[in-house]
Amino acid sequence: FAMPPQDAIDVSLIDSTERVGPGGQFSINLELVNKLPQDLSNVDVYVSSDLFEDKQTIELFQEQEKEASFTFTIPQTAAPGEYSFNARVYFDEELSGSVTGSFIVDEDLSVSEYNELVTGFLYEIRTVTITNNGNTEISDDYKQAPGFFESLFSSYSLEADYSEEGTPSWTYTLAPQEKFVLTSTEEYRPLVVAVVVILLLGFISYYLFTK
Repeated sequence: FAMPPQDAIDVSLIDSTERVGPGGQFSINLELVNKLPQDLSNVDVYVSSDLFEDKQTIELFQEQEKEASFTFTIPQTAAPGEYSFNARVYFDEELSGSVTGSFIVDEDLSVSEYNELVTGFLYEIRTVTITNNGNTEISDDYKQAPGFFESLFSSYSLEADYSEEGTPSWTYTLAPQEKFVLTSTEEYRPLVVAVVVILLLGFISYYLFTK
């Protein structure tokens, strides 16, 4: 009596990762049992979810029990929450068994900030880059506190909101892997030019009126 392909193999879930962070490793271990008194080749094992999928082709000797293991890297931008996965075993192009399970992707709120300073003759350029390295949208604000004199000669690459005290701030919302980039420039060369012009005009006026 020939056993139909859908009854040829038993599949069960041994274990799987219950929780994983974005960018982490998720593992699934399956047990396959050949219920036939004959060797089976080209047994296809598929594992898939919304975040990953893979396939292995294995051989099962007669009445053999065998483990099949899968490891996946969870995308860095995978949203936090519960996900389901499905494992399916095919023999002779017929579904022979399947199992399902679930796992949780943890929330990651990590943020990095990088500051760069470029200085030259009578000017400074500061660039701050804030990156959402996590898997959840974040909102925050960034403030600068220049002194009164510095604020007179500062300009910004983004329009700022100002407090009653005159402190500039910027509100940003970043999706995973997005960046907030702000460049501020303190430019004193126009002041020097203005002073030189005033002195030159004063010198010329003095010369004309005292000649």
